[in-house]
Amino acid sequence: NDACSQLGFSGDEDAEIAVDAILDKMGLYRNFVIQECPDINNAVAKNIDIGSGKKERYILYDNDFFNKIDVKAGNDWAATSILAHEIGHHLNGHALNDEGSNLKWEIEADEFSGFVLARMEATLEDAQSDIQTFKYEKATRTHPAKADRLLAIEKGYNRGLGKTIVVEKIDDEIIKDITINKKEEIINNESEYVYIAVDGISAEQVLYNYINSVGGEENIRNIKKLKK
Repeated sequence: NDACSQLGFSGDEDAEIAVDAILDKMGLYRNFVIQECPDINNAVAKNIDIGSGKKERYILYDNDFFNKIDVKAGNDWAATSILAHEIGHHLNGHALNDEGSNLKWEIEADEFSGFVLARMEATLEDAQSDIQTFKYEKATRTHPAKADRLLAIEKGYNRGLGKTIVVEKIDDEIIKDITINKKEEIINNESEYVYIAVDGISAEQVLYNYINSVGGEENIRNIKKLKK
């Protein structure tokens, strides 16, 4: 807000074209202002008080920042992915309470960015190219770790392609660990085996194995009706 308090800068035509292309893939019209804001070295989604108790939705961006990111990434998709990320903040309502960033919101915006870039026919590498330029790998108070952000973009990207689930398969060694790590307990007066959770296995991986066991994604997609 300090860097762009007067909001006296004009929007860049290329940025507006990119934003409209993003929204077109969602079937939406632009209902926020795209505002160039030099020297902030970033892009941000903000709800800004415009007087009389009214607020306007803005995406503020530094065009020099976009240019530097594109050069680092080696393509023109990096800046587009950042704009998609900020649009994701607005569409998910993250900017409404003006609380700034948090880990959950950043992941949601990253996933949205991946989804849109898939619809825009970018490659996964293109969609992740902005995050790949980050040198700092660990999570901060406001932003997730680099690996988590890349995974969120990939998840959104695969949704954009219409894929139901793409995760690493649980390998045979882990399955063996699950089988070995079990114990017998008395439940409801009956002896039952309880399997102990193994570190590093996600719910998505378990679902992946189940989907494969019933014939794969194509079989799931061909189901016309689910009935109890």
